[in-house]
Amino acid sequence: WPLLKSVPSVLANSRRLHDWLSGLLAAGGGTLMFYVPAMQAVVTSDPRNIELILESNFKNFPKGKEFSK
Repeated sequence: WPLLKSVPSVLANSRRLHDWLSGLLAAGGGTLMFYVPAMQAVVTSDPRNIELILESNFKNFPKGKEFSK
């Protein structure tokens, strides 16, 4: 499954995606890397990371081409 990366897990949990991601974040300390074939993303619920990304260091966290279309 290395080419599909996170896709099988996302599909298996598509009906409860929010709860599934919340559980992963809780188990992983609040931040995780998420991989799908065309992109990778960092998902976080850690308040310190959110403040850093949205306020104190915003210019260093571009969203990338996928979100600029």
